[in-house]
Amino acid sequence: MTTGNSSTDLTDQISPTLALDIAIKEIDQSGHDDERMVLAFNALDQIIPQLGVFSPLVANLRNEFFDCVYSNQFTVEQIQNKASRKRKRIACIERLSYKVLCERLIDEQQYQLSVFENKMSDVETNLAEKNRDLNQSFEKIQQIENAKQKLMNELSAMRTTLNEKDKLIETLKEECERTRFNCDQEIYNTQLKVKEIIENQATTEALIDELSKYKQGFDQMEEAFMDSSSHRASGKKDGNQVENQDEPFVQVKNQLMLDIQVAIRLEEQMLTLLNMTTEEYDQILDEEHNKLLKMEEDLSEAQFVKDNINSEQQRYVAAIKEIREEIDIMQRHRRSLEDKLEIVVLKNNEELRNRKATVAFVANEAAQKTGKPSNPLFGLERAFETANRRTDLIEYAPQERILSRFSCKLASSSNGQAWTDFESVSYCDSCADYTYLCPHKFPEDQTIVRVPDGTKYILISRPILKYNESLIRKVMNDNKKLINQMLPPIYQQNNASVMRTNYPGNFIVDKTSRKQENVSNAGLLIHTFDRVWEDYKKRTNIERLVPRPFSVERLFSMITEFLVYECNADERLANVTGNILDDVYVAFNNRYADIDKIPYNAIHDFFTSIVAYKSDYKIFELFMHILIGNMDVTCIYYISLLGDILDKIVWYETDDIRIFFKNIYPFLDDDGLDTVIIDFVSYTENRISRFLAIEYIISLLLKGSEPVYQEMQYKLSLESSANFDMMNEEEFRTGMENIAYSVDERLFTRFFDRAERHSHSNNLKKGFVLMPKLAHIASFFYFKQFIEEQTGPLDDKIQNEINLNKKSEAEYKSRTRKQVVDEKLDLIKYSKVKSLGNILYESTNSEILSNVSKYTANEDISAS
Repeated sequence: MTTGNSSTDLTDQISPTLALDIAIKEIDQSGHDDERMVLAFNALDQIIPQLGVFSPLVANLRNEFFDCVYSNQFTVEQIQNKASRKRKRIACIERLSYKVLCERLIDEQQYQLSVFENKMSDVETNLAEKNRDLNQSFEKIQQIENAKQKLMNELSAMRTTLNEKDKLIETLKEECERTRFNCDQEIYNTQLKVKEIIENQATTEALIDELSKYKQGFDQMEEAFMDSSSHRASGKKDGNQVENQDEPFVQVKNQLMLDIQVAIRLEEQMLTLLNMTTEEYDQILDEEHNKLLKMEEDLSEAQFVKDNINSEQQRYVAAIKEIREEIDIMQRHRRSLEDKLEIVVLKNNEELRNRKATVAFVANEAAQKTGKPSNPLFGLERAFETANRRTDLIEYAPQERILSRFSCKLASSSNGQAWTDFESVSYCDSCADYTYLCPHKFPEDQTIVRVPDGTKYILISRPILKYNESLIRKVMNDNKKLINQMLPPIYQQNNASVMRTNYPGNFIVDKTSRKQENVSNAGLLIHTFDRVWEDYKKRTNIERLVPRPFSVERLFSMITEFLVYECNADERLANVTGNILDDVYVAFNNRYADIDKIPYNAIHDFFTSIVAYKSDYKIFELFMHILIGNMDVTCIYYISLLGDILDKIVWYETDDIRIFFKNIYPFLDDDGLDTVIIDFVSYTENRISRFLAIEYIISLLLKGSEPVYQEMQYKLSLESSANFDMMNEEEFRTGMENIAYSVDERLFTRFFDRAERHSHSNNLKKGFVLMPKLAHIASFFYFKQFIEEQTGPLDDKIQNEINLNKKSEAEYKSRTRKQVVDEKLDLIKYSKVKSLGNILYESTNSEILSNVSKYTANEDISAS
């Protein structure tokens, strides 16, 4: 930092101390701070060598001070040269002190501060202008916000109006579509009605002509009632004849018999009209149900059809009530005429004319006054006075009518609600009622009454006073020829009468005269249809005066409707509360809206039609044995599954049946398959159709030789059972595990419970079912699982194989032309049954369940 010349001058001329002192003073007067620092460190450099032992220490201190004073920044400076006695700074590189740097920094900051102050004043000026602009902008923004809010409110109001208009447009569109559909439907229905009216014009005119005869009969009967004196005019004999004293009674008697016969014919006509109304209602329901199947995916049209069904049911109920009122009026009129006829017959009878009932009452009163023992007839006069009819108080009343008050009828019950007559109860002609004990068959000394097992209550009832029906029937039958001669032609029945239409030739009306049905397989079909009629008698005592059997199509439709109800109950897994017959009564009551007598009348005709048609159609015979209890209802389920397959198959020749049997009976070997085919050809006489195929399979089921049924019976027989020919639920469940593993446990339990309920009449142990019925259930479950396991539709597979086997030669066509015959009857299809059940009972399941319990007990339902 120092030069050698300066140090030499100081040491040579003057003393070092004085020289340093002079240099410091010179620098104090005109020197800069950096020069003073240079001089200080230069002096230290000269002093340090003179310090002796302290020289290293002071040298280190000098270096430390130097580092603290001078920074690491360098600059070029000029050093004064005193040798030329002129202070001249020489340019050199030296380190700047921290003080110099601080001064420079302060100067720079002062300069920047002044610059920033100038800028700050400018910024404040600009800020004031910006604040003024900002306030103006805020005012504009507020105005814009107000305008925006106003526009948003207007937009919201317009959107609300637009939504309302859209909803109104949708509503109008729906209403327009509904109106268009209703108009189209009305046009279509009107066209159908016009077409039907045109087609039925001739029939209607003939019916009007026939009904006009009935009206004429009503008019004549009304005229006869208005002018009764004309009917009772006493005709006198000619002058040469002897006057007959009984002639007035004969004329009155004949006129009463004629009026009674006319009333009976009119009553039969009204009952026939009631039957025709029910038949028309069933036909309309079938048509509407077919429409529902076609409109299954269109909910609006389906609801429209359901509304039509409800309105049709209401119309039917109203029509039945009106006809019932007319029938009741006619029956009361007929009973009054029969009452009068009884009086006339008894009065005209010389043997009974002098027998007076009042004699017994007078004798009883006289004996009571004299204190003698009272007559056995004591108290009967009060009983006669309380009766609706007091014919026994007239002078010509028969003595048997008085004695009938000592009669009684006995009935037993286990619960005090359902009553069953004693076995010895029979009809007494003298009492004109059913009696157990009466004066006409009372034993001489005593009698022993056998009380049925389980009896807790005994009902003792006395017959009511009424006219003697047996006497009236006897009089009418004895004078039948005379009545027919007197009867006007309009009341005489003929083959063209409306009461004779639709009657099959083998229709049996009298249930008591039914013959024993021929049983095709005594080992399997061991019971007859009498069991069903006995159950019918226990449920009601209604007498079917004018039956009207079902046509084949109507009977087939009713069986399908019942299967719809039963399959829907299976689908809902409803609890089994009764047997198949109980379900039949529930289904008919639901169909006919619980109208009095109508369900029982329809069931009577339904049962009778099944018996009438069973020899012509195997499907009806199968259903008959299901009702009897010989077979389980799953048999017809199995047949309906086959119906789904057969419905889409087109036959070309009889040999095509081999492909069908080969696919549905895959477990049969060649010999077994040939046996089935040969039997089919023999059964159908070398003809083929879907109807013949299903009839043949049903015939195999009835004989117990159907392959699937035999296979299931064999597999169930391999399972260990405590009984040889029956199983309980656990044993059957174990056997089914190897047959159909995918069966729903709840559905399995329902099927077993239903079969067990229908087996109670076979006197089996509770909880057990016969092996044949269990084989029927297993056949249905097996075949249903077999269809589900197929990779594709089974009917398509069969049809493809038939098409591959089809020949095209002309000789082949002429040879097989007569083998394929027309279908005689439609098939029951399981898919159709389930679809219709889902549509009909989707909103009425709770109502169905509530009605089931009403028909589980076999009660006597009296006719109103």
